[in-house]
Amino acid sequence: MNPRIAIAGAEATGKTALAHALGAALDVEVVTDPRPALLEASGCHTLFEAAKFSPVWAALLEQQLKSEEKVDRGVFDTCAVDCWAMLQRWGWCGIAPVEVERLYQSTVSAAMRFTHVLLMPAIQIAAPGGARFVNPDYAHQIDRLIRAFIRDAGLETRVIDVSAGAVEERAAAVLRRVRS
Repeated sequence: MNPRIAIAGAEATGKTALAHALGAALDVEVVTDPRPALLEASGCHTLFEAAKFSPVWAALLEQQLKSEEKVDRGVFDTCAVDCWAMLQRWGWCGIAPVEVERLYQSTVSAAMRFTHVLLMPAIQIAAPGGARFVNPDYAHQIDRLIRAFIRDAGLETRVIDVSAGAVEERAAAVLRRVRS
């Protein structure tokens, strides 16, 4: 089995914990979220701050697309589909339409390489210390944008809707589906 699994959903929905549980169970690489590296390179504390100085949402998507090209087998904690949804939500008007269309087509091509796309529930988990952006309306907006992309790209047969619950329960349910 050569799983290539994307985990998609709003920030703080448990993607990272699930990615690491699945990576260990399937003995595959976990491709991490590109946002920390992008922030470090920008010198900013948040993507919203960085967006004031450059088209960070398009750069985030470009960086994710490049990292996905390099990995044939693995679990992607944040994927191009997530980055596409964030570009739509936050940076749509910051780039030319021709560039938006190019990025959309690149995201569709990248998404078609996944064997499975795990959709996290739009239920955010508050982090200790409040380090993550937790907003229920935002989580539902990102969920709708991701689901619209899935429909438009024709990826419905690859989708596994992840239930709410402990990471162990989520991972066990996903592994049953992936292995069947």
